[in-house]
Amino acid sequence: MKGAILLELRVKGLIVRETLLGETDKLLSVLTSEYGRIPVMAKGARSIRSRYMTSTQLMCYSELTIYKRGDRFWLREALPVETFYAIRLELDLYALVQYMFDVCCEVCPERHPDGAEDMLRLMLNTLYAVMTSKKTPQLIKAAFELKAAILSGFAPDLAQCADCGSPISENAETTLDLVGGTLRCRQCSDRLAKTEMIFAKMSEKKSTAIRIVSPAVLSAMRYIENSSIKRFLSFNLADEFTKEFSSTCEAYICSQIERSFTTLEFWHEIQSRYSSEF
Repeated sequence: MKGAILLELRVKGLIVRETLLGETDKLLSVLTSEYGRIPVMAKGARSIRSRYMTSTQLMCYSELTIYKRGDRFWLREALPVETFYAIRLELDLYALVQYMFDVCCEVCPERHPDGAEDMLRLMLNTLYAVMTSKKTPQLIKAAFELKAAILSGFAPDLAQCADCGSPISENAETTLDLVGGTLRCRQCSDRLAKTEMIFAKMSEKKSTAIRIVSPAVLSAMRYIENSSIKRFLSFNLADEFTKEFSSTCEAYICSQIERSFTTLEFWHEIQSRYSSEF
């Protein structure tokens, strides 16, 4: 029967995107561990009299009762589990989370459950860190970008030189190919530089496909690659390496998924404003 309810589900999910419809409705994009990222129509969710206005806000982790009618999911009930309210009070943190949600939506296609459980755990751990951790937003952002890339099948090879095959030691300065996801030792980088002129001052060129990586940043990247999602932020990095770490991980994930984000540009704009004020 056309229009009949085919399935009713109760799931916990993180609202990673919302599209406003009409005066009171919105279409939610909900990341769940069981079904991946699914679209859910929330009728009347923006009404001040709606009983689930809070639980359907962007960034809210909620327990949802949904039903499927035709090819759509519709919201029946919603109860908030965690609203991450403190993040909403800080513009720079809220902007950062919006960018992270855009990354999540890019690497988690709708209705594809493969890998969704890990991505949901990463998103929740990252949100808790943004809200409560003493680590800087720049460091959390970089660690999230690299871990998200790894979970999405874009893990870099951080063990050995892509050209000569020799292991890269912890104390060696190396270069990272942002497109290929591979390292080159200093000797192979120098050899390549003679013919392609890409080694000199590469760290000053944000658009280059090659980045010089210091031993400290390489060590942090290796930790994130091998750590569990629960402990992916349990590493230390000296403040003087945070900028390099942040720019390297950002450039890496943007190169791997072959796109940029307006939310990322907005976050950088906010950071620039804050820097000029202090």
